[in-house]
Amino acid sequence: MTTIYGKKSILELDLVNNILMNTQSAYILDDGNITIPKYNIGNEYIDRFMENVDSVWHTETDKLEAVSFYEDGSVFCQRKKLKYDFVSGQKAYSTYTFTGFTAEQANTLKERIITFFKATELVKELKVNQYLGKIDKEYLFFDKTYLKRLREKNNVLEATDWRILPDVEDSYEGEKDLWIKYRQTVRGLVMREPGEFATGLDFFKYIDTIKWPIDPKNYRELYPNGLDINGDPVEYLSNDSQWVERETDSSRDLIESRLANIISMRQNYITSERRANKVVKDIMKELRLEDFVEGGIDYTKIYTEEDIEELTE
Repeated sequence: MTTIYGKKSILELDLVNNILMNTQSAYILDDGNITIPKYNIGNEYIDRFMENVDSVWHTETDKLEAVSFYEDGSVFCQRKKLKYDFVSGQKAYSTYTFTGFTAEQANTLKERIITFFKATELVKELKVNQYLGKIDKEYLFFDKTYLKRLREKNNVLEATDWRILPDVEDSYEGEKDLWIKYRQTVRGLVMREPGEFATGLDFFKYIDTIKWPIDPKNYRELYPNGLDINGDPVEYLSNDSQWVERETDSSRDLIESRLANIISMRQNYITSERRANKVVKDIMKELRLEDFVEGGIDYTKIYTEEDIEELTE
């Protein structure tokens, strides 16, 4: 909080460094002192704001540099004016204190700055959530694919448990040994995690090209009695033709249900409605702040207090 001649500022906008300080954001430290955070506002937002500032404060040749509002209602304004330097023969900006404004004009500017700040914070929130949503969708997609592969592996082992039970007799010599080998091969499949890959695409390529061994039953159909079409013996799982790309099971189990809930909760958060007062919503539209959000801003999901009242009537 800046103090000049015993006066405390309640709002400061520094357009040289694109910094805003607002006492509405002030908080008390453990030692009792009051501190006001400094908010950096991007050039693109400042430029859009200055395009719509009253010419009383800012023009192409008389630019607003800083303005401070104080508790006693006074205002300090610094501007720079483009002047001709007769010594150098060139035009240059000269900084000076500007006082040619009314109290009403000053109050209008103050309220507009506060509203502008609230609008940019809402836009930043929308952009952050949009970015996080993309990350969530990407990683959840890969995680979901990874979990499906794990589930498929476990399902295969569970479905073939009975094949190696002691009271199950072989229908041909060595059948149980083949099933043991099959299960050992499935169990030995390495399911690498997404974090082991440099990019999501690398992981997806890996997980999408995992090969699964055919079970002994399919082996016997492919090679009756373990022989190829020429009558030559073919050892189980000894060639590429006995490894296939297994499609992901489409049914859902507990893991997928939990994952679906996570996706739903995150998506609901990302697309949830937000409340803003009417002035903030209006200035967002006036300054076309939707230009800074990919895909624009769905203003139907930003409710004003008036909208809420209409919905509850």
